[in-house]
Amino acid sequence: MITQRVPIIGPFTPSHIGGDAGNVLFSEVFDIDYLSEKIGMPVLEWHEVKNLSAPEIEDIGCWSVWQAVQVRESTPRGTNALYLQGLGEQMDVSEQSLGTDLPLQDISFTAGPKWLQKFPGNPHDPHAHFWSIASLLYSPGREENLVAPQPSGEHGALLPPDEHLACVDYLYYVCAHIVSFGAPPSYFSYLNCDSHSSTNTT
Repeated sequence: MITQRVPIIGPFTPSHIGGDAGNVLFSEVFDIDYLSEKIGMPVLEWHEVKNLSAPEIEDIGCWSVWQAVQVRESTPRGTNALYLQGLGEQMDVSEQSLGTDLPLQDISFTAGPKWLQKFPGNPHDPHAHFWSIASLLYSPGREENLVAPQPSGEHGALLPPDEHLACVDYLYYVCAHIVSFGAPPSYFSYLNCDSHSSTNTT
């Protein structure tokens, strides 16, 4: 809604309770037509965009938020949620709970700018604002923050973030207003957006 783009929603993946639980389509839990009516825009699911039985391999460029918000890992963040939808490096999908040959999106990641981090330079803060990430999807934010893309795992493709299909590697720590996590109580005031803000102003 922030970017006025059509959202594409993937299935729920049981990353916290084990793969045996299986994946659940968003539409099996929520009324997508009702959601679409209330937010005033279409809502698609990933299986409506990509044929889950097609063997084609496509190259795409995406932003890496993970590389921008922490210093422990130098690579983009891959997750089962990506792999189970055929995104990222090829996997042996025969053992995956979707039970189908997944298409592969061969991703070339571009590291996001360090100002995406809610409190830049803080080694204990992996958070980013939705608003900051959204600014990378339009001019001039996109052009001003492009750096050399990293080669994709399958084809070695070097692609900037796609201008039509926006994608990022990891949104687990993205926030809209206030974030809190296991830290001393005095630290929570530092994380409150009312007293501190991201360096991004768009």
